[in-house]
Amino acid sequence: VYLSPVTLLKNKGPVSMDFTLYRRPSSRLIFDADISFIDINLEPFITELGSKKTIFAGDISGTAVLWGMRGKEPFTAGLNGEVKLSTGQGKMWKFLLLKKIFSIVNILSIDELFKDGLRYKTITGDFAIRDGIISTTNLSLYSDSLRMSAVGELKIPDAYIDGIIILHPFVTMDKLLTAIPLAGWIIGGEKGTTLSMYYQVVGPLKKPYIEPMPAKGLQDGIVGILKRLIEEPLGAPIKSDKGKTDDRWADEFD
Repeated sequence: VYLSPVTLLKNKGPVSMDFTLYRRPSSRLIFDADISFIDINLEPFITELGSKKTIFAGDISGTAVLWGMRGKEPFTAGLNGEVKLSTGQGKMWKFLLLKKIFSIVNILSIDELFKDGLRYKTITGDFAIRDGIISTTNLSLYSDSLRMSAVGELKIPDAYIDGIIILHPFVTMDKLLTAIPLAGWIIGGEKGTTLSMYYQVVGPLKKPYIEPMPAKGLQDGIVGILKRLIEEPLGAPIKSDKGKTDDRWADEFD
């Protein structure tokens, strides 16, 4: 069953989709979809996903190529694809992960940023989905007050997260030293320069374990990726892996 194009208006933003449903039992695929969306209002969208509190405000745009493999249990274990997301200017409030991180950092000047919502310029990221596991190497948030980036993966069937977050507040070292008990948590230069802090996030999505970690405990490649995301100019094109093989059609029509 093939539908093209399917168009609709979702939370003030247009969504366009080509969708195929494979009814033949011998087919490797259950469905295939190419989706694009522009300026969808985040606040009501996240509420529809089950959030009881406002987490994000702003508009999100992106593209997604998704396909589901037959014979996987649960259904999400057969989900595959590529997703690209970006937002314009908006606001972000503290949620579970950020609450835990800032309870560790305990820097008043950072905590106050979220009182009325942290104003951000962009949030961008590319995501690969393989057999129900979402991974990213370039999720980034840019604002005038701080930058955050993350690498890692989320196992959808198990609701399990394993990642690393780097926090780069635009606060000088001399202001931070009195607020952070372990100097090993931070990466920086001379007194008066800004710093970056690394955190490991691992465990069940609803209650992950979060702890600060020194950069020397990370693989060189991970440190390089995170530092590049933090340091590259705002608006620079996001670098991502190219040339990945789209294998959703393999053997489908042999």
